[in-house]
Amino acid sequence: MKIAVPPGRSRAVQYLRMSTDLQRYSLDNQRDAIAVYAANNACEIVGTYTDAGVSGVTTAKRTGLKQLLRDVLAPDRTFSEILVLDVSRWGRFQDPDEAAHYEFICATAGVRVRYCAEAFDDDNSTASTVMKHIKRVMAGEYSRELSARSSASIRKRVLAGNVQGGPPPFGVRRRAYNPDGTAGRFLLTGERRPRQDQAMRWVPGEAIELATLRELFRLYASTGRTITETASTLNDAGMVYRGGTPWNYARIRCALTNEIAIGVFVFNRRAGGFGRPANHILPKAAWRRVIFFDPIVAPALFRKAQRKLADPRSHLRTDDDLLNDLRRVLATSGELSGSIINASPHARSMRSYFNRFGSLSEAYRRIGYSRQG
Repeated sequence: MKIAVPPGRSRAVQYLRMSTDLQRYSLDNQRDAIAVYAANNACEIVGTYTDAGVSGVTTAKRTGLKQLLRDVLAPDRTFSEILVLDVSRWGRFQDPDEAAHYEFICATAGVRVRYCAEAFDDDNSTASTVMKHIKRVMAGEYSRELSARSSASIRKRVLAGNVQGGPPPFGVRRRAYNPDGTAGRFLLTGERRPRQDQAMRWVPGEAIELATLRELFRLYASTGRTITETASTLNDAGMVYRGGTPWNYARIRCALTNEIAIGVFVFNRRAGGFGRPANHILPKAAWRRVIFFDPIVAPALFRKAQRKLADPRSHLRTDDDLLNDLRRVLATSGELSGSIINASPHARSMRSYFNRFGSLSEAYRRIGYSRQG
């Protein structure tokens, strides 16, 4: 439906963005400031595009901006201007030319981007162009400095024994600590700390988890069992994983390789470019280790398990071994799929079968299984 605009007034849409609820320029504040600007500059706002709780460093997850750019290029576009509070709301891109690129796309399509709270007059003059570029650089630099301060703050908290979010590994639970160092209550899965001034720490878990973790290491390191056999033995003994779910290959291996079993938290294992996921694995010499608590598993037993994990002969399985495991999964579940294999305590991960046989379909073929449908 087209919106009627009085003669002499331009059609405009507004773009609103904030990264957190605690920001000074909330969406409502942006909307109010833009409304005043529109009233004073003969603009009629006919649409709104919003990115709430989204970083301006990249376009990732910025569905509002992406939709706005698509609509700018649409042949049936019904607006000629975009109103944004300031340059930083358009984006804090690390390359100022990226912000300029998106604005250039709009300009080429005949849509003008107007910054409502900036001091410069957006008239494409030399002075305004220089000021706009400086503002873009400043917006990106602000995010870089904030990232550096945040990283330093996180590192300082971890070195003091505190952790960020995320579920703790098996054998560990979270506990809140008050500013004076006194211990608060234990937190359940998915629960947040009761107060903002409290710190979160990992501490040894309940007795049943500690006993299970110690038995896990003993079975694997001292009895000649494989990871899959260790999972089966624990499940048969009723020493199951959290929530009553069974152990499987991935869970056992994760527990065996996590140094938290000897009370050590390892961080700084990955790094990434600013605004990009941390998917680059750093050399072990760059890893940082912090002692959180006394060992749950005897350090000598932990080292024995690591030596076994590093020895390919200790977990080498023949094709027949893997296929027999797959037959056991099929007999238990009645069907096969990647998720069923990964969840099963009787077989290695789906990736193991893919790497060995080239595809799951080939592994299925070798045991005479055909997927239905």
